[in-house]
Amino acid sequence: FWEQALRKRDLSYQIVGGKRFYNRPEIVALSTLLTCLCSPADEAETVAVLRGPLFGFSDEALFRHRSSGGSFRFQDKAEGEMNKAFELLISLYESTRALGVSETLAEIFKATNLLAITAGQPHGEQRVANLMKVLDQARELETSQHFTYRAFTQWLTTQQQEETMEGEAPGPDSSEDRITLMTIHKAKGLEFPIVFVSAWASDPKDSGSLVDRKHSAGAFKAGKADLGLKT
Repeated sequence: FWEQALRKRDLSYQIVGGKRFYNRPEIVALSTLLTCLCSPADEAETVAVLRGPLFGFSDEALFRHRSSGGSFRFQDKAEGEMNKAFELLISLYESTRALGVSETLAEIFKATNLLAITAGQPHGEQRVANLMKVLDQARELETSQHFTYRAFTQWLTTQQQEETMEGEAPGPDSSEDRITLMTIHKAKGLEFPIVFVSAWASDPKDSGSLVDRKHSAGAFKAGKADLGLKT
């Protein structure tokens, strides 16, 4: 809810320790491609990549390809734009077998337009930073735990399924004023000039505001009383 509201108003923000990092659209797009390259014969995975932001095939185009006898195993022959997509997937598949995890990701970023597409979306610079964070994670896991390409792909999928707590990458405007979203636990020991605490379970006996004259500070509550929520 808060993210949608901030993005709608084009306000700069960062998330610290949230559960959605690995399920952000840019990370899902990358993960879908990695999974597809792990299983060349899995047509469902290939279709997911073809329909995604990397290639952008419409359902109609995919239907025409299938109706004409075409396969969605990307190592098979195809025609026109579909064949170009298959050739790129074959090239990337070969990279997964010849290169290390981090080198493969770097090659994916180089050979596809994923970074360019991501940069053109709202908060594009932050999204690109998130993708580069995954590349850094791949380097770390490759070095510390000797992850193979398949092992890293499975690890990334697991993080998505389990909604692992992970903050966004430091964005390009990290030094500038911006809104920080975090849990109360993550905020312990930190100080901010203005703090909003949202979605408390309200107590009807609570007053609507609190003024601390000694420290020149104040707090107020806002929200729908019938929902039992307050900020």
